[in-house]
Amino acid sequence: MYVAIFHEQFHIEPAEPPVDDIYFADDQEAEDGLSVFPTHAAVGTPVRTAACSISVVFAEEPPPLGDAVRAVAFPLRVDTDDGLFVRTVGQEPDMDNRLSIPKGDHVLMVRFFPASPNPNEEELPPDYRVWDVVITVLPIGAMATGVL
Repeated sequence: MYVAIFHEQFHIEPAEPPVDDIYFADDQEAEDGLSVFPTHAAVGTPVRTAACSISVVFAEEPPPLGDAVRAVAFPLRVDTDDGLFVRTVGQEPDMDNRLSIPKGDHVLMVRFFPASPNPNEEELPPDYRVWDVVITVLPIGAMATGVL
């Protein structure tokens, strides 16, 4: 899935996220680039991010960081059959951005890699980048959480 990014963050949340929770309300969250609630989260992107190409994989063990330029991991509970959705600031639910993650408690590991050449790169603002983002869904307790 290809997601345009606004305000250098994207959200992983249910179709109807709670409206009272405010992402990055704490200064430490903004510094870490990670704001987590039990059923939804916001992940900060590297600076000057225009878009992310996002894929999801399932694993029993955490993968190596490899050449990731940024990586975070956090616990997340999926409590609906609808799965979760990837959105950016102000974006409405879009079925094309649905993550098929089963109900239950998981650890999500999010890694940012330099993207392969993008055919729309000439349309990007100067100095903006596109990232390949891999979200690895792991069993709860499979790894430590936080900024990696």
